[in-house]
Amino acid sequence: MFASLQKLKPRKQRNVKGFMRLFGKALISTYLAPSRRKKEESKLYNTPQKLKMETFFKIMETGNLSLLRKPKAKKLKLKYLNLNEIWNDLLDYYYSNVNKNSWTEFINYINEKIRIENEILRAEASIKLIGLGDEEGIAVLEEMGFPTDSIKSIKAAINRKKTTINLMDAKHQKENKKESASFEKMIAIVELQLGYQLRINELTLSRWVGILSSMKEKHRAETEAIKEKKR
Repeated sequence: MFASLQKLKPRKQRNVKGFMRLFGKALISTYLAPSRRKKEESKLYNTPQKLKMETFFKIMETGNLSLLRKPKAKKLKLKYLNLNEIWNDLLDYYYSNVNKNSWTEFINYINEKIRIENEILRAEASIKLIGLGDEEGIAVLEEMGFPTDSIKSIKAAINRKKTTINLMDAKHQKENKKESASFEKMIAIVELQLGYQLRINELTLSRWVGILSSMKEKHRAETEAIKEKKR
């Protein structure tokens, strides 16, 4: 292979060598990504089984996603994992198992946010196309209902979309704070039902959800039993 490479003209040699270097990097990245991802995961409370319940509600209250990082772990710059995605997965797990109404609102929030973010990306890409003289950019903007009379008006519309996302995020954070505020009351009710005190500092999110789910099932069964007796 190297002998045949030497026969090529210098320019072609550089092209081939450049391709080989890029191919080699891509190959290394493909094989190393799973191990590096695993290394990053080991530094985080990234699952309901790892994350303490108190920490979960603290993040709900403050929005501080750095609490997902293990405090004793060496600080690691995340390349393969995204804290926002991890947090949204944890919220999805909690709401889908505990609060169906909030879960529906959460899913609607995520879907709408993704839709608007995609519109912003398409609009910004369209501005670049217009700058290159490609009329396809104008067609895309018109399809999305953006103004097309000037670049200034397009950018103003993009900024309005970004403001909408900020308002959505603020409303979502407010809802999370409400859920967090009811945390102490929930603990009191659960302990009263169970007849003993919980070791709050030891409870993981998955264990807490399991307790709440089993209590709901018990309440449902008792309600059905009462209905049967009245028949």
